[in-house]
Amino acid sequence: MTSELPVGHIERTQFSIYKLQYRKGEQIARALYRVADTLVAASSKTNTDLLEAINSVQWIESSNSLIFAGTAEAIAKMKELIADIDVPLRQVLLEMLILETDITDSLNFSTNVAAKFGGGTRLVRKPSYQERPPCQLEYRLRESALFQTLLLRLQT
Repeated sequence: MTSELPVGHIERTQFSIYKLQYRKGEQIARALYRVADTLVAASSKTNTDLLEAINSVQWIESSNSLIFAGTAEAIAKMKELIADIDVPLRQVLLEMLILETDITDSLNFSTNVAAKFGGGTRLVRKPSYQERPPCQLEYRLRESALFQTLLLRLQT
Protein backbone atom coordinates (compact mmCIF):
# COMPACT_ATOMS: atom_id res chain seq x y z
CA MET A 1 0.00 0.00 0.00
CA THR A 2 2.78 2.47 0.85
CA SER A 3 4.48 1.84 -2.50
CA GLU A 4 1.38 3.21 -4.27
CA LEU A 5 1.51 6.56 -2.45
CA PRO A 6 3.09 9.38 -4.43
CA VAL A 7 5.32 10.67 -1.64
CA GLY A 8 8.17 8.81 0.02
CA HIS A 9 7.39 9.61 3.67
CA ILE A 10 3.91 8.54 4.71
CA GLU A 11 3.95 10.78 7.80
CA ARG A 12 4.36 13.92 5.72
CA THR A 13 1.78 13.01 3.10
CA GLN A 14 -1.36 15.13 3.04
CA PHE A 15 -4.31 15.18 0.69
CA SER A 16 -6.05 18.20 -0.74
CA ILE A 17 -9.12 18.83 -2.89
CA TYR A 18 -9.23 21.96 -5.03
CA LYS A 19 -12.65 23.00 -6.36
CA LEU A 20 -12.22 24.54 -9.80
CA GLN A 21 -14.31 27.58 -10.68
CA TYR A 22 -13.70 28.44 -14.32
CA ARG A 23 -12.01 25.56 -16.17
CA LYS A 24 -12.57 21.84 -16.58
CA GLY A 25 -10.42 19.60 -14.42
CA GLU A 26 -9.06 17.61 -17.33
CA GLN A 27 -7.69 20.83 -18.88
CA ILE A 28 -5.99 21.82 -15.62
CA ALA A 29 -4.60 18.30 -15.09
CA ARG A 30 -3.12 18.26 -18.60
CA ALA A 31 -1.55 21.68 -18.00
CA LEU A 32 -0.06 20.47 -14.72
CA TYR A 33 1.40 17.36 -16.39
CA ARG A 34 3.02 19.59 -19.05
CA VAL A 35 4.48 21.77 -16.27
CA ALA A 36 5.94 18.64 -14.65
CA ASP A 37 7.45 17.51 -17.96
CA THR A 38 8.99 20.95 -18.45
CA LEU A 39 10.44 20.96 -14.93
CA VAL A 40 12.02 17.54 -15.42
CA ALA A 41 13.50 18.52 -18.79
CA ALA A 42 14.78 21.90 -17.58
CA SER A 43 16.77 20.93 -14.51
CA SER A 44 18.18 17.99 -12.64
CA LYS A 45 17.57 19.75 -9.30
CA THR A 46 13.80 19.61 -9.59
CA ASN A 47 11.62 19.62 -6.49
CA THR A 48 10.65 15.94 -6.38
CA ASP A 49 7.90 16.54 -3.82
CA LEU A 50 6.20 18.96 -6.20
CA LEU A 51 6.61 16.60 -9.17
CA GLU A 52 5.12 13.73 -7.19
CA ALA A 53 2.22 15.94 -6.12
CA ILE A 54 1.58 16.92 -9.75
CA ASN A 55 1.72 13.29 -10.84
CA SER A 56 -0.83 12.36 -8.16
CA VAL A 57 -3.50 14.73 -9.55
CA GLN A 58 -6.87 13.11 -10.20
CA TRP A 59 -9.91 14.87 -11.63
CA ILE A 60 -13.27 14.33 -9.94
CA GLU A 61 -15.65 14.99 -12.81
CA SER A 62 -18.90 15.15 -10.80
CA SER A 63 -17.70 18.11 -8.73
CA ASN A 64 -15.10 19.47 -11.19
CA SER A 65 -12.45 19.21 -8.49
CA LEU A 66 -8.84 18.08 -8.42
CA ILE A 67 -7.53 15.84 -5.67
CA PHE A 68 -3.82 15.44 -5.07
CA ALA A 69 -1.38 14.25 -2.42
CA GLY A 70 1.97 15.56 -1.27
CA THR A 71 3.84 17.36 1.45
CA ALA A 72 2.44 20.54 2.98
CA GLU A 73 4.87 22.65 0.95
CA ALA A 74 4.08 20.84 -2.29
CA ILE A 75 0.33 21.17 -1.68
CA ALA A 76 0.70 24.91 -1.04
CA LYS A 77 2.62 25.29 -4.33
CA MET A 78 0.03 23.16 -6.14
CA LYS A 79 -2.83 25.34 -4.88
CA GLU A 80 -0.98 28.46 -5.98
CA LEU A 81 -0.24 26.99 -9.41
CA ILE A 82 -3.82 25.79 -9.93
CA ALA A 83 -5.21 29.18 -8.85
CA ASP A 84 -2.99 30.83 -11.49
CA ILE A 85 -4.31 28.47 -14.19
CA ASP A 86 -7.99 28.44 -13.15
CA VAL A 87 -8.89 31.92 -14.37
CA PRO A 88 -12.03 33.03 -16.24
CA LEU A 89 -12.00 32.79 -19.99
CA ARG A 90 -12.11 36.06 -21.88
CA GLN A 91 -15.53 36.68 -23.34
CA VAL A 92 -16.99 39.04 -25.87
CA LEU A 93 -20.42 40.53 -25.26
CA LEU A 94 -22.49 41.04 -28.38
CA GLU A 95 -25.57 43.20 -28.11
CA MET A 96 -27.92 43.19 -31.06
CA LEU A 97 -30.98 45.25 -31.80
CA ILE A 98 -33.45 43.91 -34.35
CA LEU A 99 -36.50 46.02 -35.16
CA GLU A 100 -39.40 45.99 -37.52
CA THR A 101 -40.89 49.36 -38.36
CA ASP A 102 -42.66 51.20 -41.13
CA ILE A 103 -42.65 54.75 -42.49
CA THR A 104 -45.77 55.80 -40.55
CA ASP A 105 -44.22 54.88 -37.21
CA SER A 106 -40.97 56.58 -38.19
CA LEU A 107 -42.63 59.87 -39.11
CA ASN A 108 -44.79 59.81 -35.98
CA PHE A 109 -41.75 59.23 -33.80
CA SER A 110 -39.70 61.95 -35.49
CA THR A 111 -42.43 64.50 -34.75
CA ASN A 112 -42.60 63.44 -31.10
CA VAL A 113 -38.85 63.58 -30.59
CA ALA A 114 -38.56 67.00 -32.22
CA ALA A 115 -41.26 68.35 -29.93
CA LYS A 116 -39.66 66.86 -26.84
CA PHE A 117 -36.01 67.68 -27.49
CA GLY A 118 -36.45 70.87 -29.50
CA GLY A 119 -35.59 73.11 -26.55
CA GLY A 120 -38.74 72.51 -24.51
CA THR A 121 -39.07 70.64 -21.26
CA ARG A 122 -42.28 68.74 -21.88
CA LEU A 123 -43.52 66.36 -24.51
CA VAL A 124 -46.01 67.88 -26.94
CA ARG A 125 -47.63 65.22 -29.08
CA LYS A 126 -49.23 65.82 -32.37
CA PRO A 127 -52.49 63.89 -32.63
CA SER A 128 -52.13 60.90 -34.87
CA TYR A 129 -54.63 58.59 -36.51
CA GLN A 130 -52.72 55.63 -35.10
CA GLU A 131 -52.23 56.16 -31.39
CA ARG A 132 -49.62 53.55 -30.59
CA PRO A 133 -46.80 54.11 -28.08
CA PRO A 134 -43.44 53.58 -29.77
CA CYS A 135 -41.29 50.77 -28.47
CA GLN A 136 -38.22 51.77 -26.41
CA LEU A 137 -35.99 49.84 -28.79
CA GLU A 138 -37.25 51.89 -31.72
CA TYR A 139 -35.88 55.08 -30.16
CA ARG A 140 -32.28 53.97 -30.60
CA LEU A 141 -32.68 53.08 -34.24
CA ARG A 142 -34.60 56.20 -35.18
CA GLU A 143 -32.04 58.48 -33.55
CA SER A 144 -29.22 57.06 -35.67
CA ALA A 145 -27.90 58.99 -38.66
CA LEU A 146 -28.01 55.85 -40.81
CA PHE A 147 -31.73 55.47 -40.23
CA GLN A 148 -32.41 59.12 -41.01
CA THR A 149 -30.46 58.84 -44.28
CA LEU A 150 -32.38 55.70 -45.23
CA LEU A 151 -35.67 57.43 -44.39
CA LEU A 152 -34.82 60.41 -46.62
CA ARG A 153 -34.02 58.10 -49.54
CA LEU A 154 -37.31 56.26 -49.11
CA GLN A 155 -39.26 59.52 -49.11
CA THR A 156 -37.72 60.75 -52.37
